[in-house]
Amino acid sequence: MKSLLQFVLLSCIVLGCSSISKSRELDILGTESCTPPCWRGITPGVTTAEEAISLFKDWQSKNQGTWKRNTGTNNVISWDYICWIEKFFPETCMDIDSNDVISEIDLTISFSFLRLRDIIEKYGNPDGYTSELCVDCSGYGITIYYPENGLIFTFSGSGKIQITPTLKISRAVFFASSNQKRVVDEIGYRPWTWYDVIDIQNNK
Repeated sequence: MKSLLQFVLLSCIVLGCSSISKSRELDILGTESCTPPCWRGITPGVTTAEEAISLFKDWQSKNQGTWKRNTGTNNVISWDYICWIEKFFPETCMDIDSNDVISEIDLTISFSFLRLRDIIEKYGNPDGYTSELCVDCSGYGITIYYPENGLIFTFSGSGKIQITPTLKISRAVFFASSNQKRVVDEIGYRPWTWYDVIDIQNNK
């Protein structure tokens, strides 16, 4: 009886994880009606903050999650963004530009079966990449860029710093086409070649 109970509990956990992963994969890979940078009907550079909030209110009325808006300013910068919060996902936050239009959608990904190879299979080779060390977690991140598509994806790894097909996805950023120049000019990513070990000292 104990073994049967353990099996049932394990099955529930696995099915739950599969369901969560499938939902997040649709967020990242899109559907026929909403292809990234569109996210659940919200498209950077097109959807207004009012339209996004209207969607959030509808989802909240169905007990699918909650939302919040954060605005502020200091002597240097001002900010305005809204976030959607669900039970099984980290916050999905969206920057709002001066015209009150969504300019960027930032998805932190805590659980997904997707790997780097899946993203490249879906979107092709990226324009370039950047790498960074996580100084307090003995890990590293690889970020790939598709500026013409308005897409940025980050993957996490541990051990030797290298770009491998099995790196786990940890973040996705969808942005408006009007921000393409900023991504290309300001980030300064390295041209994409292929999977390889990265030489941090020589910046390769």
